[in-house]
Amino acid sequence: MDVQSNKRILCIAEGKLFLTDRQSIPFSQTNLPPKSIRFRSNQEIFWKVAIVNYNEERAAIQVKVLDYHPDDIQPFYKQVMKKPIQFVLFTALDWNQLEPLLSFYHKIDLTGILIETKEPELPAWLEHHQPSSSAPKELHTVLQKEKWTEEIKADLLDLEIGLGEARIKVRSRWVPGEVQVALSNTYLVPEFNWIKPFFAKALGTKKIRIILQWLKNKEGLQVSGAHSPELDKIDHRLVEVVRRLHFLNRWNDPTTSVDQSLFTSDELQKYHEENNQASKQTPVLSDEDLLAMLLDEFKVRNAPQLQYLAGKLQAKDQRLRFTLRPFAGFLFFIKGNQMTHHCWELLDSHATYLWSFDPAQVSTPEQFRIMEGIIGIIREQGRQQYKQHWKRQASPGNKVLFRTIEHSYANSAVKDGFPIWRQKMEEAIV
Repeated sequence: MDVQSNKRILCIAEGKLFLTDRQSIPFSQTNLPPKSIRFRSNQEIFWKVAIVNYNEERAAIQVKVLDYHPDDIQPFYKQVMKKPIQFVLFTALDWNQLEPLLSFYHKIDLTGILIETKEPELPAWLEHHQPSSSAPKELHTVLQKEKWTEEIKADLLDLEIGLGEARIKVRSRWVPGEVQVALSNTYLVPEFNWIKPFFAKALGTKKIRIILQWLKNKEGLQVSGAHSPELDKIDHRLVEVVRRLHFLNRWNDPTTSVDQSLFTSDELQKYHEENNQASKQTPVLSDEDLLAMLLDEFKVRNAPQLQYLAGKLQAKDQRLRFTLRPFAGFLFFIKGNQMTHHCWELLDSHATYLWSFDPAQVSTPEQFRIMEGIIGIIREQGRQQYKQHWKRQASPGNKVLFRTIEHSYANSAVKDGFPIWRQKMEEAIV
């Protein structure tokens, strides 16, 4: 870090104070008491500071924060330390700016550091080292400006989410009419507009706080920055939670259009029927990930059968298909030596449904069209009626063969029925 340059960027992350992107000191080497203050751990915090004093003997600097939310943080990644720095002393911190960044604090222990109190006394080894000649002029310019923050509560559902930001109109007590606010978060994409209720559920609140940074100078009153502590929590982990909530809601929805019976994992993860761009902006979970998620969620008795079908029998060049309630399950595509098979396994079911086709007579796309119709009929009429209808209509000339394989000893705590089921499946896959 070139301490001869008056303005620098500092970063607070991982419980440390970073002076450059590679060099840091613990908070025990600052005048911020580590037992009385804790910064939020889910974000990196950048401060633009002015160096107002440097003690070469102690390798210590005294700094004043000029901007708690700098727009340009790129200089931080280019900073280098030309002189050693072992201690950092903060002076005149703005509590209104500092408090939203904290997850824990004892404010009384910060009395000598905050701007609303008297300036902190300098240690004896610093009091004879005056600021550089350029510092007073720059600091005087900064102090001519009036800065303060305002907290406003808003409805999360009122957000308009775009790429890397969310916008919302709020009312402030400082200006008439509405104020358009932009809240930055690199994890946001427009597709999230369709699933805002799931973000509210994951965050545990439908209301968000919006912190406005107001600036009054000779040009007038303006918003110099804004952020939301709730939106700041959105990262890749929370997005995964939201994606899970959305998928499970779709999976459990019995009102899905009867026009479609089979779904790929991509289709189930689309956020809206009119939205065809979601997969381009946000990565979707794989077939295997979704199956594992559902097995973890529902703890079904036929988990061994489902895992065997997915891991051993499912054709690698075909997608797993999903069926929704009232017959929530999976349609596996299996290639035998002579025939291709469509295996329907429902969650917690007592039987496996198996349809077999001669690939020389029925192409794979045609097979899926036939299966779409069959699953649709079962959804409308029920499984028992379909099986009775099949028995009446079965003939050697049918394009498709149908059978069921029971889950023997499904409820037995003594005997494992899975080996029996597996043997029957292997005999059927010809």
